[in-house]
Amino acid sequence: MAHMVHNERVKLAAGWLQTAAGAALAIGVLTPLAAWFYSAAPPVHPGTLFAGMLIWFIASIILHCLAQWLLGVLRDDQH
Repeated sequence: MAHMVHNERVKLAAGWLQTAAGAALAIGVLTPLAAWFYSAAPPVHPGTLFAGMLIWFIASIILHCLAQWLLGVLRDDQH
């Protein structure tokens, strides 16, 4: 029974990390891209925009990979 509680906690944490990864992608990459595309923001040097988007994209990938890794510590029913 203890492994079931452990597994639920792991899945909850992995879900939270995955949600954070999606938020990082949406806020750090898609929002600036849309603002640039629709000219809804003050002009920014393209290199600065790209660098910021790249940092957020990498952060999103790292959070996603952490969530995947965390799911690897799930226990099976035999333990």
